[in-house]
Amino acid sequence: MVDRLLDVFGDDIALPYDIGCAFHKTIMGTSLRARAEKHRLRLMTGAFHGHAHNRACQLDYHPLYIKGTGKNEGEGCEHVFHSSNDLAPGTRHASCFHRQQAILEHFDFWDEDKYAALSN
Repeated sequence: MVDRLLDVFGDDIALPYDIGCAFHKTIMGTSLRARAEKHRLRLMTGAFHGHAHNRACQLDYHPLYIKGTGKNEGEGCEHVFHSSNDLAPGTRHASCFHRQQAILEHFDFWDEDKYAALSN
């Protein structure tokens, strides 16, 4: 995944990941280290990761302290999957077809809604 990101996006990537602090140490112990350092790959955690972790990790990996991250809190996937929890009551007793249809419609609408909001 990291190798592909470096190929596609090149330099100065800030990559949010739930366990960005641990994943950074993993990358530094692999053959990707040289490429990650050359392209200045910056791993970060989600903004809410710090509440359950130590202060030193927050200073190194929290998006608040990483220049250039803007207002992105790095929790996009959590927002998407949290919204899909609302499907459970309505699809619990549905047929397999109708459950899959509801899930597909939910994520299609999510995509359209976010795409429309890009111009705001």
